[in-house]
Formats: sequence, C-alpha cells, structure tokens
Amino acid sequence: ELSNELIETERRLFDSTANGGFTKILLRLRTNVLAFRKTVQGSDSVLRKLLERGGTLFPVGEFHAQVEDIIGHSKDIREFLENDKDSVGALYDAHLALVSYRTNQATKTLTALAFVIFPANLVAAIFSMRAAHMPLLGRPGDFWMMLATIFATMAAIVWFLKRKKWL
Repeated sequence: ELSNELIETERRLFDSTANGGFTKILLRLRTNVLAFRKTVQGSDSVLRKLLERGGTLFPVGEFHAQVEDIIGHSKDIREFLENDKDSVGALYDAHLALVSYRTNQATKTLTALAFVIFPANLVAAIFSMRAAHMPLLGRPGDFWMMLATIFATMAAIVWFLKRKKWL
C-alpha cells in the first residue's frame, strides 16, 4: 500500500494541476516510510533473542524454521522500505526543483513587467513636470504625442526583452 501511494504521488508531482497540498502529501508519505522503517528495524534482533533465550519457556526447535522465515521476510521488507525512502527523497528533490523553477518563472515575469512599466512611468513623469520650456507641450495633439512616446518606449522595451529571450 505504501509503494502504491508512492507511485500515485510520483504521478501527481508533474501534474500541472497539483496545488500547494502536494508538499503536505509528500511530507506525510516521508513520515510514513520513516515510521514504518523504525517499526520494522528492531524485529530481527527480537526474533533472534527469542530463539536464543526462549528455550526455557517453550520448545524453540519447532518454531526455528518459521522464525528464520519471518526474519527473511523482515529483511525483504526493510529493503523495500529503503527503496521507498530513496524514492521519497528523489520525489522531494524533484518537487523542490519544480517549485524553484516555478518561482523563478514568476520572478522573471514580474521583473520583465517592471522593466516595461518603469520607463513608461519615467516618460509620463517627465511630461508632467512644470518646466518653462517643455517640448511638445502646448502644441496641437500634444497629449497623443506623449501617449505615443510612452507606448513607443514600452514597445521598444518589450522588443528588447523578446530579442534577449527574457520574455
């Protein structure tokens, strides 16, 4: 059941519809694997001590083969759990890389947006100054010329960012 849950979690990792709850699922799965490993870890020594010291309480010879069989199965389970632990670790690393990639993409988009908006704000701020000899001000269509200057600045920045493949 634990391995099936691990496979399902792996499938969901790269699903584009996965939300922030994925981290909780992954951490719960990691905790389950570690708790199961802790539970199984001491079973071999307990069974071996039972074989060594249990002879005084009941006939151990009759159960020796079954106990050895149980110890073998316990070893198999520990190997599966070790494999699951490695898989959960790899999934966690992949999840962190994916989150980091998405964060970088969002930061890149916001930075590009700032590069487009800031120069437009600068041009608008310059035209809003009350200087004695401002070019374009007071002429017919001055508003449209200022607007065209702002949009031309924005378009030039967008063109530059696309040319550099930053957008």
